[in-house]
Amino acid sequence: YLKLLVVPYHLGFYYGYAYIEPVAWTNYLSVISIIIHLLLVVAFFYFFKNHPVFSFGIFFYLLCISEFSNFAIPVAGVMGDRLTFVASAGFCIALGYGLLVASKTELKSATVKISFNNKWLFFSMAVLVLYSAKTFSRNFQWKDQVTLMRSDIKHLEKSVQANNLLAFNLVEQSFKLKTQPEKEKYLKEAIIHFKKAVEIYPKADFAWHDLGQTYLLLNNMNDALPAFLKAIEIDSTYLNALTKAANIYTKQNKFKEAAFYYEKVIANDSLNIPAYSSLSQAY
Repeated sequence: YLKLLVVPYHLGFYYGYAYIEPVAWTNYLSVISIIIHLLLVVAFFYFFKNHPVFSFGIFFYLLCISEFSNFAIPVAGVMGDRLTFVASAGFCIALGYGLLVASKTELKSATVKISFNNKWLFFSMAVLVLYSAKTFSRNFQWKDQVTLMRSDIKHLEKSVQANNLLAFNLVEQSFKLKTQPEKEKYLKEAIIHFKKAVEIYPKADFAWHDLGQTYLLLNNMNDALPAFLKAIEIDSTYLNALTKAANIYTKQNKFKEAAFYYEKVIANDSLNIPAYSSLSQAY
């Protein structure tokens, strides 16, 4: 979070595993992070008397970001840019006040006159221009969900859920397209990212199911079936995967296999009337 506040480069719509991988406390990044945050705590006490505004900025940042540190409660996706929103106020207070102090601006008079010398004026303008340019360029990537996700996936390719979310949104977007070639293009792109998700985390039953569903939208039952069976292998009670596997077997005239999976559906959902009907037809 602190790195992204200082250098907001490679922002992501979703992080999670395995973009962020679990590491030991002895990992050098863990050690560096601990040292930096301990120094921030030291700085809070050190500047508290003479520069209380600076200390307040540090305190406000640490207080607000601690909620999302994963120590108290695990955060969905491990982290998220949006979670720094309130904490960033503390960062901005500390940065703005720090620039005023560094430029030797008189802060105790009734009227504060900001008179940066050339060095600090140049630095402040550089900070303003760089952050503004990043904000401006990022706005174009927020045109819509698919545009944002396609842009970010270039550096989030290791994230299971980032790939899954992009693929899911590509499928959703395909329903809004008018021509079949356009729809197929989006669906085939979605398959690439569903496959990437299950490659990173083979136990992602939801991604296996959605991969199978996307193959069905392309009328490709032969590739859809193994995906549904994989989802069932991971979660034997996955009703949608069980039903769709049974439906495919029915269409392939493999009624014994179809009956087997319809029976599993009923075993997990005894009030599923369509499953009883389909099972009777298979019998």
